[in-house]
Amino acid sequence: MDLSVSFIFGEAWELAKKHGLAIALFLFVDYLISGGISSYFLPPGYINAIQSGNAQQLQTAMNHMGTFYMGTILSYAVSIVLSLGLNNGLLAVCRGGSFNLAGFRRPLNTYLKFFCTSVIYYMIVSLGLLFCVIPGIYLAIRLGFAYFYCLDNEQISVIDALKWSWSATSGKELELIGLAIVAIIVAAVGFAVCCVGVFFTSAISCLAIVITYLVLLDRMNIEKVKQ
Repeated sequence: MDLSVSFIFGEAWELAKKHGLAIALFLFVDYLISGGISSYFLPPGYINAIQSGNAQQLQTAMNHMGTFYMGTILSYAVSIVLSLGLNNGLLAVCRGGSFNLAGFRRPLNTYLKFFCTSVIYYMIVSLGLLFCVIPGIYLAIRLGFAYFYCLDNEQISVIDALKWSWSATSGKELELIGLAIVAIIVAAVGFAVCCVGVFFTSAISCLAIVITYLVLLDRMNIEKVKQ
């Protein structure tokens, strides 16, 4: 197994033929739920105020922003739960299983670790983005596989999961950047099919990311045995 675009996306395409629709449906439901929560808590008249540029309407809407922030936090929490189920399902598919809701059957401790991993990851990446964007992209690529390692090893700490991702991606930055660019392009192609197709092409990109993780995991295990 290697990190070439042809291998990673070739494998992802083969898996998408069997499981792509199920994954795409999950992504669509995720979008509806997370987006619906955010929209529900959006202050009344906020969109109209932004579009019209009416300062008085905007000020009135801003007085209700506390509710919006609460909705944003709730939407993020729900998104984390859905993301955990999605990632577990993707791992199962890439290991020869099927995509189903069994991925949600994890202990509360796993959910908490996954949540903490997400918060720390986004804080680090956001901080990097403040410095001319490039550091943020670099950090996102180096630390992005901590999610999967955290799910694969429930006994480890969040910091250990982040350290593993950093170590696993060392020296492979250019290959991973290339894969990330292709993944974004593949996902974006779906917009050409009445936008709906983006959920299926996103499923392919998601599978490609998990396959990349499994390649990195295999390499790390081989290196560990050699030592």
